[in-house]
Amino acid sequence: MLDIGGQEGSSKKRRLLLRRVVRWAITALGLSVVVGGVLLGFACWRFTQGPVDVTALTHCWGPIALHERGDRPSTNYVQWGRVVLEWLPSHEEHPAAITIKLSHIEVKRASGQVVNHVDRAEVVLNVKPLRHKLLALRSVSLSGVSLSLRRQVDGHIILDGGWSPTARASQKTTSQQSSFGWEASALRSVTLRDISISLYNDYRSDDGIFLTIPTADIAYHQPSGWKGTLVGAVSRAHENIPFKLMAIPDQGGVTHLSVAVEPFIPAHWVEGLPKEADVLGRWTMPVWVSVEGEMLPHKMEGHFLNTKAIIHWDSGDILQPGHDALHLREGNAEFKAYWTGPHLLRDLLLDRGTIQFIMQDSQQKLVPVNITTQFHTDSLLALQHIGIDVHAEIPAFDFASLGSIWPQGVMKGGRRWITSNMPVGKGENLTLSAHLQSDHGLKELAVTHLEGDLRGHGLDVFWLRPVQPITGLEAHAHFLDADRLQIDVSHGQIKGDQGVLIRVPQGTTIISGLMHKDQFAHIHVGLNGTLPSFLKLLAHPRLHLLSRHPVPLMKPSGMVLGELSLSLPLDSRVTVNDISFAAKAQCSQIAFGLPALGAIRQGNGLLHVTSKEMHFQGQASLRNVPVQLSMMESFQANVEGRLLRQVDAHALLGPTTWPAFGINIPKGMLMGPVLTNVAYRQVGLGPGHRKADVDLMLDFTQAAVLLPVWSKLSGDSASLTGHIVLLDGALQQLDNVKAKGPGLFLSGTAEIQRHRVHGMVFDHMHVGRNEGRLQIEWPNSLTAHDPYRIDVNALTLDLAPWLKKTSNKKRSGSEVGNKKKSSSWRLPSGKWQVSVQADHVFFDSETAFERVRMAAVWQQYKIQRANLSIVAPYPVTMQLEPRVNGQHLDVSVQNIGDFLKTIGVYSVLSGGSARITGTFLPERLSQQTVGWGIGLGSFEGHLEAQDVAIPHPPAVLTMATVFAPLHWGQLTRDRFEGLSLSSDIMLADEILTLKQTQTHNAMVGGTIEGTVNFKTDALEMKGTVSPFFGLNRAAGSLFGVSSKGKGAMAMNYTLKGTLDHPEFHTYPLSAFLPDVLSNIFH
Repeated sequence: MLDIGGQEGSSKKRRLLLRRVVRWAITALGLSVVVGGVLLGFACWRFTQGPVDVTALTHCWGPIALHERGDRPSTNYVQWGRVVLEWLPSHEEHPAAITIKLSHIEVKRASGQVVNHVDRAEVVLNVKPLRHKLLALRSVSLSGVSLSLRRQVDGHIILDGGWSPTARASQKTTSQQSSFGWEASALRSVTLRDISISLYNDYRSDDGIFLTIPTADIAYHQPSGWKGTLVGAVSRAHENIPFKLMAIPDQGGVTHLSVAVEPFIPAHWVEGLPKEADVLGRWTMPVWVSVEGEMLPHKMEGHFLNTKAIIHWDSGDILQPGHDALHLREGNAEFKAYWTGPHLLRDLLLDRGTIQFIMQDSQQKLVPVNITTQFHTDSLLALQHIGIDVHAEIPAFDFASLGSIWPQGVMKGGRRWITSNMPVGKGENLTLSAHLQSDHGLKELAVTHLEGDLRGHGLDVFWLRPVQPITGLEAHAHFLDADRLQIDVSHGQIKGDQGVLIRVPQGTTIISGLMHKDQFAHIHVGLNGTLPSFLKLLAHPRLHLLSRHPVPLMKPSGMVLGELSLSLPLDSRVTVNDISFAAKAQCSQIAFGLPALGAIRQGNGLLHVTSKEMHFQGQASLRNVPVQLSMMESFQANVEGRLLRQVDAHALLGPTTWPAFGINIPKGMLMGPVLTNVAYRQVGLGPGHRKADVDLMLDFTQAAVLLPVWSKLSGDSASLTGHIVLLDGALQQLDNVKAKGPGLFLSGTAEIQRHRVHGMVFDHMHVGRNEGRLQIEWPNSLTAHDPYRIDVNALTLDLAPWLKKTSNKKRSGSEVGNKKKSSSWRLPSGKWQVSVQADHVFFDSETAFERVRMAAVWQQYKIQRANLSIVAPYPVTMQLEPRVNGQHLDVSVQNIGDFLKTIGVYSVLSGGSARITGTFLPERLSQQTVGWGIGLGSFEGHLEAQDVAIPHPPAVLTMATVFAPLHWGQLTRDRFEGLSLSSDIMLADEILTLKQTQTHNAMVGGTIEGTVNFKTDALEMKGTVSPFFGLNRAAGSLFGVSSKGKGAMAMNYTLKGTLDHPEFHTYPLSAFLPDVLSNIFH
């Protein structure tokens, strides 16, 4: 119980102690409020009684250290002298305010040096705005001010001594809401006396700018507005720029403002201007500035009604580092300013600004320039949204001196190209309109719209030096958009050594990238001239077109209407690899010669040349033959697989045009046009090596063809194709030679030796009834001593068309008469080896020889060796081989009658066998040749024939059969059988002579003498016919009264006429006369 009572006593004590503490705290706080209220009331009462000196109180917080920018420690401080406060109660339009008067304000360094000071400062602050954390200055009065400012390397301006208007970063207030703002509209009066402000740069402390204001009294009066004058000067080194500002009330409560600045040279003041104004540092001419305007006052800011700025400059230069300066004689600029809002430094519009000045070019000529402009910005303090419109005019100038009035850096590439390549000509009526826009300050100011126009006369344009320039041009330049300038030219010409080379009726140059660092030019000119002049232009080494790939044209002529285009960067270091070329030409009536093809005339087509390749497409007359031609020639490097050359030619060749190409076609063999196509493709195989493919196609569909072994009608499809491969210009392959048509198919390949064709092999030959394999070889310049070889291995050979043709010639020859001269044909020259093997050889539409083998060798028009073998139906063998005394011939024929009938030589005989042996005499022993162009001397030999029959014998032979009763059966068969013949023969000049010829059978015997002229198909024979041949021959031999082979009773006969229709005459009475007297009946 005792413990519980002790605890309760302790708790009561603590409560009593807490109550005492609270009472004392409330008493102390109350006394503080009362004392503070009394003191505040006293202070207010004191302020109302007059000025209060609070110097001693303010010194309790001074001096105040100044902090430099960054975290460097303080080395400077500010101190002041007397501080007086005075209360100003509200009065009429003036609200209550506090006047603060300070004297001897100084900024000192730690060493005690004074760097800034103010002798006296007096400001009046309105009280009411202070509750809203606004400092509203009603009036400002300063005198004896000396301030020193420094521009640091980063561009910030600080008060010398370390204080920065931006304040030290580490000294920021704990709350943004505790800071005070400014209310400028409260200002009513400004009084300045003896103001001096200096500005130095940290990187150049020996050069400063000084602003001095000896006096300024400006006051605002309701309702007349501002009135006063501010006089000052800006000086630097030994230069001084006085200026004066005046505000004069005008009627209607309008204030008239004016600012006048005495002449100065901007280049001398660039160090004191913002970096954005560095361009003014190049202006070395004196400049005057004056500004006048009217303002409708509204407190401090008011509303500006009209403001006009006038800038005037005298003769001087605008420097261009690294280049010649621009020379200005005189000029002036006038701007009218408007404000689209209530603030003086915001929403500014400079409208209807005019700039007029005169420039002096390098030829000492004066060039007037007129410019109108408009400028708009949202704030002069912080330029963000900017809009500028500019319109410039130059009435006339000279292109020769254009570079001296065209500023460097303005369309740099375009300026370089125009001033360097247009050295002659006059320009007039140059106009330029541009709009510049930015939403992020001057750094991003860009041209968004550009228009312009220019006329030029008598211009010379070097479109690509050192190529001949285009002279005498008329030009018109205008902007396509903000990034492209187009220059149209006309009526120009390119002159050569002999006068006008090419006329230039029109042309266009487009310079792009005007708003970028680098510009690009696209040049396009029309060309009108002769083909030689056009080729000469394209062959200029600077173009790297035909100079690297010359076209070997001989005596070119004709007209060309063309276009030349090139694109190049406008850079002084441009190389040919940076330039893109293109040329187009419409050719008309051109003519030239090519070494391989000859003369080309009446050419019309389109020629297209670029820096990569050349194209031509058109038509021309080649050897008087119209040819459609398409060609491509690459100028690019030879790399594997690249197409380097391509030619496609098409022509219709008729019967009268083949001779122009050295091909003589017999009349009637080809009737109608042949479409000829040649396709040439050349591809690269790497440096120094090329491969070309040539495809040849002849389409005979529209032509009728009549050959001895094959024919077709017009409209039937037929073609001839071939393929050629060239390696580095040398023939490598000729294959795919094919001929197709009705009943026609040939497929062959050429044999190549040392890049020359020396033969053809047709593995598949089907021409009419001819079918088999044909191989032909011939010598060339490298194998001149090799023979010509023809090897035919056929299943079927059809000679019927050839024999029919020969037969027709014979019939036509017989109609002409016996005086027809021999043909001039002879064996081809050179060495020849001919071999023929055929299973079937047709001599007419039905008859064929079986298993025929033939070979022949001749040289220098003379056959040397030959052999012939026919197995069926009439076995024939023939051997011709050289002997010491000449060429020996041995011919054996079975069934001689039918053989001769089959080959169309003689149709009177039937059956039997014959053999001819003999010799062709050497040339030294023979004065005549055998004829037929085989080059052999006259032939002397012997003919033997056995068992020959004569169907339908003449009457005399039938009568002789009557006297042979044992052979009367021949009368019913109408045949005269069993004849044998033996004769010495001689063949010379296609005339066969029979001597010592005896012929007989069991019934009749006789003799034959005479000739057969194969040139005229005529024969002239005589002889005797003896019936009772067996008895008669014996009697004649017994009594010796008749010649050899004649009986005692022998009738004379004659045989004359043609081989087909001889006339046989007999003389029966001669049978009863002695042999000596019987000759009178011949």
